[in-house]
Amino acid sequence: MSEERYRGEETDRVTALLKELAVKGGADAERIPEGEMYLEKIRAFLEGQDFLKLGYALNGGQWDLALLRINKMKSRVKELGITCFDSGFMKIRGAAVRKNRAEALQILTGITAKRVALRSLLGKVYDV
Repeated sequence: MSEERYRGEETDRVTALLKELAVKGGADAERIPEGEMYLEKIRAFLEGQDFLKLGYALNGGQWDLALLRINKMKSRVKELGITCFDSGFMKIRGAAVRKNRAEALQILTGITAKRVALRSLLGKVYDV
């Protein structure tokens, strides 16, 4: 298979994945021209330690730290244009303000399910 043909097929796969992310993950469809670079940024966020650190902060009752972590994650999500986490982050923020650990952890479980679903989509192109 020629190099040009392989790159064309890979570009088609990346474009299809970005469109699927736009539907399921709320990713910014306007970023399709960025292709693989955009996917790499999303992958780095989804594989990052932010979700784990948020869980530790919530589980340990470190509400100020949890709120700081949520704000950081919200800004990163906004930068990436992924909207599927917005409502979950707002709900966790409310639970953290009320210092309701059980509610916050339950909401984090839902966010984690979305994160896993997006990572499985990325696994179609990358070995995640």
